[in-house]
Amino acid sequence: MWSRSFAEFKFLMSRRNKLFYVGWDGHQNLGDEVVRLAIQRLLCHRFAFYPKKYTSRVFKLIPGNVFDVVLLGGGTLINMPAYVHAFRDTPAASRVVFGTGVALPEFWNQIPEHSQHLKEWIALINQADYVGVRGPL
Repeated sequence: MWSRSFAEFKFLMSRRNKLFYVGWDGHQNLGDEVVRLAIQRLLCHRFAFYPKKYTSRVFKLIPGNVFDVVLLGGGTLINMPAYVHAFRDTPAASRVVFGTGVALPEFWNQIPEHSQHLKEWIALINQADYVGVRGPL
């Protein structure tokens, strides 16, 4: 418990801007892992990257934005229900989409348990400070 709280405290005390990365990493998908590593290497001098895939409950006690940026990165995440919440609900001053793929509704509509979140994604992307997606569409 204390070691986890210490990690959050150490992260919060960093003088660098704070970034939370939302992506399909840790699943041994080489392309998505490379996107995360490239983003981290390019931005590590300016940003402190939060080392976990989820935001701590400690951050909910802090008023305002904990992160300067929430970055939606590698993976086919746009139009996927689990990622809309992480991208929307993370307390951040800026939202950036970079290197993310879009799950095609034509395919995912055929899967009964998949719920569509395209309208939520469109609203989020329209509010994002930067959008860079991969793929032809």
